[in-house]
Amino acid sequence: MEHVEHKDVVLGLLGAASAMAALVLVFLGFIVGALQPFDALTSKTVLRPYQVVASGLVGAFLLGIASVTMEVWWLANSQSTIAYRGSVLTFVFQLVLLVAVAVWTLWKLVFRK
Repeated sequence: MEHVEHKDVVLGLLGAASAMAALVLVFLGFIVGALQPFDALTSKTVLRPYQVVASGLVGAFLLGIASVTMEVWWLANSQSTIAYRGSVLTFVFQLVLLVAVAVWTLWKLVFRK
């Protein structure tokens, strides 16, 4: 059985984290676009689900940026254990948050009836 090098893992994480961050920005644009038709007098209870989704997406985007930063740091000069573990952990947190936002969105905005 062959051993997977840390460099290969970090390069894979770098591509996946940056792609997910870009995709999250697209979905955030959809949410912002969905909020545009509402005026200032719209009830907070109507806007709240959209605001929760937008907040979760911003969090997932920021985790993606943090993950990319850790991976570039590891590749550029450090190759330390802390940077490697940080890369993996921030990617996992990004993925978990993104799944949580997707499930919450489906539950609250799509299947709420």
